Amino acid sequence: MTTARGMLPVMVRALASKHLMVAFFLLMAAVALGIAYGLLTPSPAAVVPLALMAVNLTAAIASNARFRADLPLLVFHLSLLAFTGLVAIAWLTNFDGLAKVLVDRHFAGDVQITAHGALHGNGVRALRFTNEGFTETFDGSYRHTRNRVRFAAAGVMHEGVIGDDRPLVLDGYRIYTRARGYAANLQWEPDDGALQLTSVQFGPLSKDGFTQGTQWPIPGGPLVWMSLSTEKEQPGPGMTRENLGVKEARNKLVVRHDERFHDLEIGESIALPGGRLRYGGLSAWMGYRIIYDPTKPWLVGTLAVAIGSMLWFYARRLWRSWDED
Repeated sequence: MTTARGMLPVMVRALASKHLMVAFFLLMAAVALGIAYGLLTPSPAAVVPLALMAVNLTAAIASNARFRADLPLLVFHLSLLAFTGLVAIAWLTNFDGLAKVLVDRHFAGDVQITAHGALHGNGVRALRFTNEGFTETFDGSYRHTRNRVRFAAAGVMHEGVIGDDRPLVLDGYRIYTRARGYAANLQWEPDDGALQLTSVQFGPLSKDGFTQGTQWPIPGGPLVWMSLSTEKEQPGPGMTRENLGVKEARNKLVVRHDERFHDLEIGESIALPGGRLRYGGLSAWMGYRIIYDPTKPWLVGTLAVAIGSMLWFYARRLWRSWDED
């Protein structure tokens, strides 16, 4: 009669089977398709095939005497096992989001989430920094962005400059500049209420400087459509502009309501159902990508160890073949 202790090596060899590795790849492909078509939640679903691969690798290391006797092979498989575990942790703890902040305004945790690991908390809601404005320098089709930010760290206020490839790092979150666009400063004075100040952000600026219109439901008032009519010099190579050139651009706010169009210069206003709308001037916003992935340096290091161990393994075999010749 086979004892439980005698069954253990059999179970380990079964878990180390190459068929299980094939099952991992098939399951991973199915999960990837499910995530792509919105049928599965990314982080929990991805952990299942990764856990299967981790079990397979652990069993292979435990059952294959050659792996344990050959140091480069052992290091490679241990690195691969660590890499698999780190990928699973990354899926569970990562965060990716987008935010827009007007010039001279504060980021107060309002973010559009694009990826959120199941074990990731709400630390992004506690992040605070100020968009102090940005400068763009053009070099052909390349645009170099310098965004001035102010933030608190260890109870002390700091100033820094970030860009598309130079992040602001706060509490492990990396914050990069991304799209940018115009905003209209507005004053809404309802017939039976206090004056309200607000800003309406238009869509990201296109490469040719075109600004998309947007719909805006006025608080306590009608739904209106707005767009900008601007006359500004398009930047060329070597040119620099500050905050999309809002100070130099001649502009009008175009408001459509009840199929009627109104062109508003800065300071002009129109009467609408429920109150009066005044155009206060042009502003700009900067878009940010906010990323949290603490496993990234560990993943890179583990991958480097795995590649190094394979180079060691094949270099040693090559050296031995030369000695035999």
